[in-house]
Amino acid sequence: MEYIEVCRNNGFGYGDGNGNGDGNGYGNGYGYGNGTGYGDGNGHGLHAFDVKVNGVSFHAVAYHGAFVKKSLSAIEILAVPNAEQKSELIKAYGYAHILAEVKAQILHEDVEKANGKTLRYSVLEFDVSNGVVARVLKVECPSTGDTYFLGVPRIKLTETCRGAEAWTFGAEKEEDYAPEFHT
Repeated sequence: MEYIEVCRNNGFGYGDGNGNGDGNGYGNGYGYGNGTGYGDGNGHGLHAFDVKVNGVSFHAVAYHGAFVKKSLSAIEILAVPNAEQKSELIKAYGYAHILAEVKAQILHEDVEKANGKTLRYSVLEFDVSNGVVARVLKVECPSTGDTYFLGVPRIKLTETCRGAEAWTFGAEKEEDYAPEFHT
């Protein structure tokens, strides 16, 4: 279940309805704004607040576009530099939706038992822009069951799930990676 919290930032002020807010006081019109200014002319300004989704902060404008309007493409989501925000966005839009939109190809899949749980791994590739191909290892956390995507290089070692996992731990060969258990 998604947990949402709205937090007021310092610098809340009225703007002129054109997105020009002074961040401190009153402006000429309808929209709220902060120092960067945002107002829609209808009394709705969104930069003045942060919205937290499951404890992860988003500027309210970003939250509105991403979670309310669902206006982001998979490529835009994958380009988000903050890993926690990207993770929340991927969860909100759904892994299947993201992977379908980027036309991800499965290079290898594997299933492993760890701590009494079945863990599923996949090595996926997809075009992120104009022929630039990303490779990721999709893993399930044995403790929480959460799914994560770990970027790996496009080298021979990372063509298999075990090799890609080994690379994330600094191994140069699959044989060099032998964990006693997963946590």
